[in-house]
Amino acid sequence: PFAGNQIPVGRLNQVALNYRKYIPAPNSPVVQGANLVGTPPQKLNDNQDNVRVDYVISPKHSLFARQSWENGPLSPASLLPLGGQVVSESGENEVVQLTSTLSASSVNVVRIYHDYAKLFGTQISTPTDLAAQLGFTGLSSSPLNYGLPQLSITGYTGFGGAGLTQGDRDNSYEIADSYAWVRGAHSF
Repeated sequence: PFAGNQIPVGRLNQVALNYRKYIPAPNSPVVQGANLVGTPPQKLNDNQDNVRVDYVISPKHSLFARQSWENGPLSPASLLPLGGQVVSESGENEVVQLTSTLSASSVNVVRIYHDYAKLFGTQISTPTDLAAQLGFTGLSSSPLNYGLPQLSITGYTGFGGAGLTQGDRDNSYEIADSYAWVRGAHSF
């Protein structure tokens, strides 16, 4: 037991004391265990562009090509300061296809395809290393991870950013050839 039922300031963790300014005050009476309520705005700005070209080379050969681009960044939604995650999502893909009618009963299709996708989630960035300023040690010192460290308290919603930068870039390639031949009632 502490005098006056208060923990002496000297016994409080300095990191916890530094972190207090990022924990918002309640804005509501407790409702189903929550005393901070609201609907934070979230913005998705999704842009897509497509270009398609069809070209008849000859009566027996046609060419098709398509290029698509997409960029869809998602801004975070959080009631907590520097909470949430910024999602960066973009991609592009291309396809070229040559269709050749070899005879009245046979068709050949050659397709070349490429797809590039990028998806990254980052915490809300800040110009300085907040983790170090708060007194945390042993965490990432990369400027990509300068946001507010995530903090969990048992029985409460967590605080801070959504963790370290995570994501991937992916390239997929495909070359395919298909041949169709019809003979009587049979298709091959």
